[in-house]
Amino acid sequence: MKSALRLLPLLFVLVAAPPAFGAVADHLIISEVNYDPPNVPEGSSNEAEYVEIFNASDVDVPLNDGTASFFLSDAEGTYYQVVNGTVTTPSGDWIVQFPPGTVIPARSAVVVTNDSDLFRDTFYPGDLQPFFDQPGSPQLFEFTQDVDSVPNMIVRSSVTAMSLGNSGELMILYYWDGVSDLVRDVDLVVWGSGPMVNKGGVSVDGPDGDTTPSSYASDAGTGVKAADSSSGSLQRSSLLEPGELASGGNGRTGHDESS
Repeated sequence: MKSALRLLPLLFVLVAAPPAFGAVADHLIISEVNYDPPNVPEGSSNEAEYVEIFNASDVDVPLNDGTASFFLSDAEGTYYQVVNGTVTTPSGDWIVQFPPGTVIPARSAVVVTNDSDLFRDTFYPGDLQPFFDQPGSPQLFEFTQDVDSVPNMIVRSSVTAMSLGNSGELMILYYWDGVSDLVRDVDLVVWGSGPMVNKGGVSVDGPDGDTTPSSYASDAGTGVKAADSSSGSLQRSSLLEPGELASGGNGRTGHDESS
């Protein structure tokens, strides 16, 4: 049986060694994508897919302060339309937002899954406490809109369930300040036959006080695709982002996250 967050202990060891990580990512990173849970056919209603996000910095980061918020999506062609409300997404594509008040502490992780009960039954049979007891006290969030101890993500798309393609997909972590025309990319992960973001030149007029649209800079679209893993889980092996363009991009810090 595979256990979730296998990468987390590795990350804590690595970030504890200053010589190896003098130039770690300057933002939150997608540290693992489990797109094919064990012993579950793709498309099954009981899939326990999940995405893990890691805060490699020394400061706590609000994921939703009531105005500005982080989002997670696999809808490469429509995710930025969230500035104007719920997005009609293609079949299987989704957009979710972290609930208000969520904070990811320094050197800690959050995991987003479709349903916390299925996640528990697949990776921690009978008891989620071992998940929460891991180093950094990771947090768990779910798509399923139910009443339990696991917080629900805010669904901002017409598709309301997590679905990740085994043969290829793009995962996007991004940020919106709640008022501007444009969202800001934070981290991208693409695998297999998944597409790359290409919104360069697209103009959007969001909820700001004027009617003048703003345009996105070009996306290089040259990001390295992760090799498919026979385990069904992609895990980041380093916090470094060699070759990523550090200016002129659509990233929150000016990087081109697609490079």
